[in-house]
Amino acid sequence: MRTIRIYKIGKDTWLSPSELWQAVNSGEDVTIMAHSAGVNIPKALAQAAKHIKFAWKTSILAAVSGGLWSLCVAALVTWPIIGALMLSEIKIAIQLIGVLGAVVCSGLILYGIRGYRKIHNTLFDFPIIPGQELPAPVDALRQPKYRLPKLTLPIAVTIAAIVLNSIVVATPLAPAVVWADPSYVTKSVVVVPPFTKWEQRSHYPPGESITYFASIDGGEKYWVVYMEYYVYRADILEELGDWDAWLDMALRWVVDQDTQQLRLQLEPGLTIDEQTTRLVEIVSNPERLQQLEYLMMEIFAGRYPALALRGITLEVKLMTVSQLQSALRRQS
Repeated sequence: MRTIRIYKIGKDTWLSPSELWQAVNSGEDVTIMAHSAGVNIPKALAQAAKHIKFAWKTSILAAVSGGLWSLCVAALVTWPIIGALMLSEIKIAIQLIGVLGAVVCSGLILYGIRGYRKIHNTLFDFPIIPGQELPAPVDALRQPKYRLPKLTLPIAVTIAAIVLNSIVVATPLAPAVVWADPSYVTKSVVVVPPFTKWEQRSHYPPGESITYFASIDGGEKYWVVYMEYYVYRADILEELGDWDAWLDMALRWVVDQDTQQLRLQLEPGLTIDEQTTRLVEIVSNPERLQQLEYLMMEIFAGRYPALALRGITLEVKLMTVSQLQSALRRQS
């Protein structure tokens, strides 16, 4: 048995909305106890029910707003231009968080609708009993403020994010591949169905490879061969595959084989430091680096006949351990 207590404040009648909701939600039999004479019970019940409905409306609209913001975040990182600025793992994590947030908010919306309908469909035909004359509690003196959350901004931003995912950004210097049926290449801004997969692809994707061949100062510094290049592909619809990882491995193998042969040819009797100095001098020779450029282009053409290695720049550098680790991380 649940008891709802009603009080009189001046000419008005008051009961606690939270007490009314707990009674209705409990499913138990409910009795109204009037703590003042001459109370207007139907009016008080209607006013309390109005307050409960407003609270549920507020929670529903707040959940809708939260769901829209979650979808907006997921949609923004899905747009290739923004998605390309972050690691794929971070992009996927943000997308999952956005979708999960939208799912959670959907559950809150359904829960709020259930609560609203329950109070809306309740018939307040409760039995009334008189009670001891008591003053109204402090809560009765607080006037409720009815102000619903506005959805204008989240709706506008979510629509903008969806529209953004319908725009393919491309230029003659930065064409884009649109994965439609069939896939095609565009060199201008086009509009596609929302969330159509596409990506900007260059005819000349750049790359870098690095490998070390000698160390000094007890392994605190390393002599490395650093290579910058770009790969030319006439058809940007063609997948490049693992060309960058393969070039890293190829440069490492070529330099390793070359320096091993060079060490065997060094003058006998040299100290380790003198061997390293002499080795760096030989490897740094411009003619030798040019030969290495031709060799890298030749073996790359044998591996990827549909592509071409261009714009190679080879340089011998001295790097600290941290600099070398940072360069190797950029490759991976």
